[in-house]
Amino acid sequence: MGYKATISSNVDKAFKMLKDLAVLVTLSSKKDSGFDFAANAPLTVVTTSKSILGVPVQKKRNPSTNPNNTISHSFIFKAKDLPDPTIYDTISVIGGETWRIVPPYDNDGFIITVNVTREA
Repeated sequence: MGYKATISSNVDKAFKMLKDLAVLVTLSSKKDSGFDFAANAPLTVVTTSKSILGVPVQKKRNPSTNPNNTISHSFIFKAKDLPDPTIYDTISVIGGETWRIVPPYDNDGFIITVNVTREA
């Protein structure tokens, strides 16, 4: 077994060992098939949802530097569960809060740290 497979299986084990520290989130991804410039709208928007485990890392609000009073949060996911996030993706956590994914993303091929925001 190579190092890549060993690390990947250990990441899976680590997420199982987190128990209640990891939360089940619903990832909603929007994909479009093109853009109609005459109508100024996407041709077809398909929204797909899947449930994945994430670890909330940091939640912060800084009203002095953020006039909109936006709340920021960071989550850690397995990279194979969230391979290529976009700014159009959202995650919903238990309690009904919906967070918008914002760049930058930190992906080492095994885990990905994603920043999300929502209005307060």
